[in-house]
Amino acid sequence: MALQVEFRDVTKAFPGTPPAVDRLSLTVEAGTILALVGPSGCGKTTTMKMVNRLIEPSSGDIVLGDTPISRMPVKELRRMIGYVIQYVGLFPHMSVAENIAIVPRLLGWNKPRIDARVDELLTLVGLVPQTHRARYPRNLSGGQQQRVGVARALAADPPVLLMDEPFGALDPITRVRVQDKLLAIQGKVRKTIIIVTHDMDEAIRLGDKVAVLRAGRLVQHEAPVDILRHPKDAFVAELIGHDRLVKLLSTLSVASVMSADAAPADTPSINRAATLEGAFLRMLDTGSDALAVEGGGSLHIRDLLRVSTG
Repeated sequence: MALQVEFRDVTKAFPGTPPAVDRLSLTVEAGTILALVGPSGCGKTTTMKMVNRLIEPSSGDIVLGDTPISRMPVKELRRMIGYVIQYVGLFPHMSVAENIAIVPRLLGWNKPRIDARVDELLTLVGLVPQTHRARYPRNLSGGQQQRVGVARALAADPPVLLMDEPFGALDPITRVRVQDKLLAIQGKVRKTIIIVTHDMDEAIRLGDKVAVLRAGRLVQHEAPVDILRHPKDAFVAELIGHDRLVKLLSTLSVASVMSADAAPADTPSINRAATLEGAFLRMLDTGSDALAVEGGGSLHIRDLLRVSTG
């Protein structure tokens, strides 16, 4: 189950400073990932924390499903929202299983149901239950701890998941692996996820939509491919970086731009699920300006050149 989250002209002002969030309106469709991105102090974490009322809006409404969250008891609201933070926040004196079981225990689940849910979630996040349920956080790598944090957030099957810089403390290789695992999990459970990041690459990689914030205001809110093709202004372009075309090629698949025309028999091949970046590297490696797509069809270098203009 997933629920839509809608921000309706939401403002958060703290005394003596400009608004941290200024008249924000956007919709996070049920079962999708929204990446909130921008520099420090842009309002992205404040925006996310208003969803579970860790911070109360000064004005405007946030609607979960069909209900404004201001009308919901805080305890009921937070039971509907999983929360994952940068440094995981696992309780060191509790085992992995005990950490995951915290919310189900609070909800009064019986032991067999809790045990089954713990094993289900450990399997979902790629950890073997028999090996990991009795371990303590200190015995886990950073990536494993983060996976347990995701499992704990999903324990009561909440419709919404909030993630505050969840991978910022991980080394680059582990970070990519855990991002991949999150996308795999989302493919199975389809939650509504709001993830805060300062890293545009991460936002583009994870988000179905990306919301760029600056000084509390929404600058651009579109699919990653549209932001890469048409950054709204110099600020967004700077966040993307100078390798915009490379990022765009890594976002799109061969299947999204391939031609139905057959390639000559001796043409090098590529899988239709490969990225256009992978296809370009394959062309460079083989010295060919065209590729045969496995299962039928072809991809030409001119198809790649057209990508940047949409």
